[in-house]
Amino acid sequence: MQRFIRQSWWKPWNWSTRTWVLAIFASLFISPLVTRWFCLWQVPDVALPFDVEDVIRPAIAADQDAFVRYLSAAQLAGRQLGEWSEASMRQAVDLHGPDWDDRLDQWLIDNAQALAEYRAAGEMEQAGGPSLKTADFTTILTVHNDFRNLARLAATEAIRFERSGNLEAAWQMHRANLNCARHAEKPGFAICGLISIVVRSFACHGIKRWAEDPVLTVDRLQQARSEVSMAFSQRTSLVDFAKAEYLALRNTLWRHDAPNQMYPNWNVGGSSEPLLLVGKRFLLWSVGQPELTLRIARQLLVNNADQIDKPRRFRRKAVRTKEQTVFELDPKARRKWGQLDPAALDRTLEATVSKHWLKNASIYSGNQMDIAWQLDDARHAALDVALASQQHQRIHGEFPKSIEQLVPKFLDSVPIDPMDATGAPLHYRRETDGTAVVWSVGMDGVDDGGHVELKDTIVKDTGYRIRLKPRPEALKR
Repeated sequence: MQRFIRQSWWKPWNWSTRTWVLAIFASLFISPLVTRWFCLWQVPDVALPFDVEDVIRPAIAADQDAFVRYLSAAQLAGRQLGEWSEASMRQAVDLHGPDWDDRLDQWLIDNAQALAEYRAAGEMEQAGGPSLKTADFTTILTVHNDFRNLARLAATEAIRFERSGNLEAAWQMHRANLNCARHAEKPGFAICGLISIVVRSFACHGIKRWAEDPVLTVDRLQQARSEVSMAFSQRTSLVDFAKAEYLALRNTLWRHDAPNQMYPNWNVGGSSEPLLLVGKRFLLWSVGQPELTLRIARQLLVNNADQIDKPRRFRRKAVRTKEQTVFELDPKARRKWGQLDPAALDRTLEATVSKHWLKNASIYSGNQMDIAWQLDDARHAALDVALASQQHQRIHGEFPKSIEQLVPKFLDSVPIDPMDATGAPLHYRRETDGTAVVWSVGMDGVDDGGHVELKDTIVKDTGYRIRLKPRPEALKR
């Protein structure tokens, strides 16, 4: 023992060359393990709050898949969907845009087969899309790229039918858009949900305009309200979108080229790329990736899962809303094993390199999907009041002075504004010229007095101007 002490073997400057070589190799081997452990140690693992197999839907036969017919409709319409006709369609479906472009009549007739295919697709029960077993953020959603223009095409055709007095044919076009919106979100990606909201907005604006025709009866308007409410009740929930986004994130990070997907600027290409990819994967592994990103995504999902489907006024307070939303925990509820408290999760999001990937690739970023969904709710609430007001007009010859006049005959209660965090009701006003306006406070949460029409500035509130078209006999005079 004294001999070892006298040799001072623990002093590096007394080591032999062989000892130094062994020490260097040992540190090179141990350092990545220590670094990875340290990175993952900061974010405890937490179990997923859902069963993966329950989220992955079974495959659908091609003859039963609505997407097959939507693709057929897009192919029948062809390049015309994105060429000169788009500007004319935008003008036609704008509530207060320029007059009808007569060139659209023949163009819509030429696209009758595409519109028939679009309607037929909407009547199908099932819609497939890529399976979440393998789909990731590089998956190309071919049909979804055409949904906006197909919906605009159907909305324009509805206007043509309304101009000719064929209101039932016009309604079928609006119904086709409602069905398309339901199908569009089936794959589960957030982008699918955003596209479905755009398609549904075409349907809502068109139905509001369709209801202005004085020929429509109270019963017909009630039937339309029921169909619209049914369409909105069939939407995919936000928590289901979050689950699908997590699976897509997981599949993306499990790809062999995941480093290039996470950090595109690392993709240098060339013959040396396979070798460089191995080095990049090892470097990311040494800092806990991609497991670190997946752990944070699971922490966010566990934190948000029981809150994001609630109306804004019923949610717990949000601790962080800049990039990802983190809600305060219920003090009475038992925390899941490994779940971070909001403050710790917030610090983790701020410190980790994964925040950039989550910001660019996930549903959790920027609250975009959450806000869009609330706007969709506000659009439906305003549309329902607009249709109920039209029913009131058919009976009393004028729009109601207030929403309260619609209760209880047409509405069970005064609807709450989905965009108002305080739970205030929707706003309504009857104008001196006999029209009315119903609106939500919109994304900024500020009441701008019913600013729902696009004129010289952007639309500040979300809602509709309620009018009645002149009667046919009045037009003749």
